[in-house]
Amino acid sequence: MSYDLHLFRRQPGVDPAVSAKESVADWRGESNPGPMLEEKEEAKRRLAAALMSHNPALEPFAFDPRALAKLDNVSEQEAGRRYRHIELSDHDRGIQIVLYDDRVAVHLAYGQDAAATMSALGGLFDYLRILERDGGYTTFDPQLDRVLDLQSDLEPVLGAYRSAVPTGRGSAP
Repeated sequence: MSYDLHLFRRQPGVDPAVSAKESVADWRGESNPGPMLEEKEEAKRRLAAALMSHNPALEPFAFDPRALAKLDNVSEQEAGRRYRHIELSDHDRGIQIVLYDDRVAVHLAYGQDAAATMSALGGLFDYLRILERDGGYTTFDPQLDRVLDLQSDLEPVLGAYRSAVPTGRGSAP
């Protein structure tokens, strides 16, 4: 289980909260719908590079198209199209960042002690700032049901994280 954030691009003239909820609702489970477009692939690579430049300990996950093709009973080319997102993991802080064509998912693991939680949230907010600045994204927090202000919403996120820590799964911070 994890504390999940959804990053989306604002729609001109639309309330950001409405855009966020529409973006979440529009995602129907396919990671990367539609054709592979080089400009989107390059944008994901640039964002991944910016994040890894900030923290060289971020580890990219290497997909195995042959194994995925066999698992999904599709060609390797189709597996490459389906699994073209970039996954980065900050294992020390329990953070996973998944860069899709038009959105980003960020997950923070539960079960950390108080000091680890504060370190993880500090790192998480650093990543979110990079994603917003360099990727043009806005962060929506489904637990708080609102768009985050990265300058002032650390405490509310911490409170929501603490209140959602599953019982029996590590110590609550």
